[in-house]
Formats: sequence, structure tokens, C-alpha cells
Amino acid sequence: MALNTLHVSTSSSWGGREIYSCTVMSELKKAGCGVHAVCRPGSMVEKALNEQEIPCIHVPTSAKVSFSAINRINAFVLQNHIDVVHVHYSRDVWNTALALMGNRKPKLFFSNYSGRRKKRDVLHRIIYSRLNGVFTSSAMLAGRLSQVYPVPASKIHLLPYGRRIENYQVDEHKRAEIRARYGVQENDILIGTMVRIDPGKGPFDLVKSLRYM
Repeated sequence: MALNTLHVSTSSSWGGREIYSCTVMSELKKAGCGVHAVCRPGSMVEKALNEQEIPCIHVPTSAKVSFSAINRINAFVLQNHIDVVHVHYSRDVWNTALALMGNRKPKLFFSNYSGRRKKRDVLHRIIYSRLNGVFTSSAMLAGRLSQVYPVPASKIHLLPYGRRIENYQVDEHKRAEIRARYGVQENDILIGTMVRIDPGKGPFDLVKSLRYM
């Protein structure tokens, strides 16, 4: 029997985290899993999921802790016999974990992409005790998340981004066209990036490292 999953992401942004979480949901649906989502009404996440015909539900408020949101998530999980709940936005861990405190049957996972600030106080220890596992795509983060969150290292799993490699085949014609457009010579190194030019993304570190090539 295929897994029945619920994904929680009430983020109003539309960046790599949100795009990837929607991709995960879409691929799970293609694989035959049941896929449902909790998202913010009118968000880009909701728009993307609607295009994939993935059913979305809303919680009454985006507050970090909300009894109405907790009850809504708990009722949905029970009514729809959810096997796995996957949180993609750190703020949503609170309401989701509290909703499942009295129901240990569904597995609860959290994908973390940028853990920096330590969260090991008593309240976080209670909330994060409900997690069955934490996923991260970064080997560096995987090695230190147990120091950031009150989660044992055994529950932290390195899960690299999945990509359909057939979409990344070298197109020599397109390569030559782009290099010609920008006047790049055949033996010149050309680097492309799809991230925003922001210190946290590391593009400046890359530029500084070029002097050592």
C-alpha cells in the first residue's frame, strides 16, 4: 500500500526551499503516494501545488503556536489516515509536532536547509522530541545539526537534492551560443549560477577562490 503523506509549508516566500518542497510533493504523487499539503492561502506554494492538482488545506492562522491550527492538523491526519508528515518550514514544526503529540502512529520528519541559530532550550526540547528524523541536503549541516537542535545525531540524515539528470545533458550548440553572446573565448572559464547574489549563498567565496586556480 502506498504511503499517504501530508506536507506542511506555510511559507509565503518562493525560493529554493519552497520550489524544492513542491517538487518533492509532485514526484511523490507521480510515484503513487497520497499527497496533501498545508500551505498559506494565496501563496506561490499553493499556486504551484494547484497546478499539480495536489489538494491543499489551510490553517486558521500563521502563528507559531495556535490551538486552532493544532486541532486542524490533528483532525486532518486522523480523518485521512496519514502515514507520514513532512515539515518543510521550521516555523511549522511547532504546530505540527504539538498536533501529533498524542498520536505516535504517523512518522514526523523535518527538512532543514539552513540551521544556524541554536535552539536547545526546554521548549524546543519538548517540541523536537516528537520528530522521527531531520533531513538536510548539506553534509556540513548534517555534521552539526545535533548541536543546533535538540535532536540526536542518529535522527539526522543526509538527503541530497534529487534531480532528473536527463534535464542536465550538455547542449554544445547552446553552450557555444551563450559563450558567443557574452564574448567568452573557447579557453576562458565561464561560471553560471542560479542563486541570488547574496553573501549567505557563497558566490563571493567562489570569486575569491579563483585566484588560487
